[in-house]
Amino acid sequence: MGNLFVLDRATGKPLIPVEERPVPKSDVPGEEAAPTQPFTTNPPLVPQTLPQVWGMNDADRETCRAFLASLRNEGIFTPPSLRGSLVFPGNIGGSNWSALSVDPQRQLIIAPTNRVATVITLFPREQMNEVRRAAGGVEIGSMRGTPFGMKRDWLWTPSHIPCNPPPWGALSAVDLRTGAIRWEVPLGYFPSISDPERAKWGSVNLGGAITTASGLTFIAATFDQHLRAFDVDNGRELWSAGLPAGGQAMPMTYISHGKQFVVIAAGGHERLHTKLGDYIVAYSLGGAQAILPAQSNISGTWRGDIVPSGHERFPVEAHLTEDAQHNVTGELRGEILGTISGVRSGNSINYHIDFTFPEKSCKGTWAGQLDVANDGKLLIGELMVEDDCANRSPQHVIKPATLSLRK
Repeated sequence: MGNLFVLDRATGKPLIPVEERPVPKSDVPGEEAAPTQPFTTNPPLVPQTLPQVWGMNDADRETCRAFLASLRNEGIFTPPSLRGSLVFPGNIGGSNWSALSVDPQRQLIIAPTNRVATVITLFPREQMNEVRRAAGGVEIGSMRGTPFGMKRDWLWTPSHIPCNPPPWGALSAVDLRTGAIRWEVPLGYFPSISDPERAKWGSVNLGGAITTASGLTFIAATFDQHLRAFDVDNGRELWSAGLPAGGQAMPMTYISHGKQFVVIAAGGHERLHTKLGDYIVAYSLGGAQAILPAQSNISGTWRGDIVPSGHERFPVEAHLTEDAQHNVTGELRGEILGTISGVRSGNSINYHIDFTFPEKSCKGTWAGQLDVANDGKLLIGELMVEDDCANRSPQHVIKPATLSLRK
C-alpha cells in the first residue's frame, strides 16, 4: 500500500505513529468490509490515489479515461467489485516482495517501489469457465469457498504503457527517525518505449536493494535488465551495467582478500517477459581484476560427495599430495577406492582417477577439472565418469557428474 510501518522489534510498538482511518465499504452482496484500516502518519512511499490519466498521445489518454470512468475508484482500499475496482498502488506495490534495505549509520531505509494501477473485477462463480476462455493472458483467481471468481489485470494503454503518470518505478530513501522521504529517484526504464525521456519515467521493478557501509545502494530488478549503484546520501546514480538476463533478484555483497564484490543472480522472470537465463554475475567495487586466492598447497585429507547426473550422491574421501612442480597424486578411501593423478595450474586441477566400487562390484574412471575455491578450503568441479556399474556388465557407460570436496 506504500505505508511504511516502523516497529520496535522487541515489543511491536510503532515507532512512527499508526492510526485507523475510514475506508470505502464493499458493495458486493453479502460482504462486510472492515470500516477502517491502519495508516502510518508519515508520508506514504507512493501516491495512493489516481487523480488523472497519462498517455503518450491523445488516443491513449482517451482510452484510459473511458476505462477509468467505468470502474469503482474511491482511493486506497477501494474493495473489489462486480463492476471492477481500481487498485492503486497495484498488487505489486507500493513496496511488495522487493526487500527494503537499512543503512544503520545514516538511519535510512532504502525502498524500491512500484506505481502501476491494477483492476480487480469479481464475477459469479458459475461464469468461471466462460471468463477463463475470454481472459487471454489476464490473471484469474478461483477464490474457492466464495460465490465469486476474480479477474485481475493492469490498467494499461493500448500500447502497453501504464495509464497513470510516471514514475512507474522509483527508489526512495526514508529517514527512520521521522519517516520523512529524504530523496526519491526514478528506477530503470521500459525498453519498449523509445522516447528519449524514458529514463525519467522509471520501470516496474521486482527485486530488492542492498546498501554497503561505504554509502552505496545496489539494485537491479527493472525491465531494462541493468544493475545500478546509487549514492545513499542523495540518490545520484553512480554506475550501471547491463545484465545477460533479467535481474529480478536481490544482489549480495562480500569481501574476499581485501576486495569487495557485488554478485547477482540474473535469471529473468517469465511473467514479466524479461529475458530468461541462468547466470551468476560478479563485479568488483574497485573496477580491477579480482585478487585470486594464494595458491596454498592442497596436500591433505578431503571429504565430500560425487553426484552423477540424475542419481544419488556417494560419499568420497580423498588423500592428496601436491609436490613443488604442482603434480597431484593421491588415493580414494572408503566406499570408493582408487588412485589419483593430476596437474595443478593456478587454481585449477586437471585429474584422472581409476576407481573400484566394491559394494557394486564395478570399476571405472573419472576425468575432469577441479577448481580450488573458498581460499583453498573447497575443491569443486564437473567430470565425466566411465564405468560398468549400471548393469555390472563389461560394457562401460559414460555420464557426467559433479565432485565437491572440503578440507
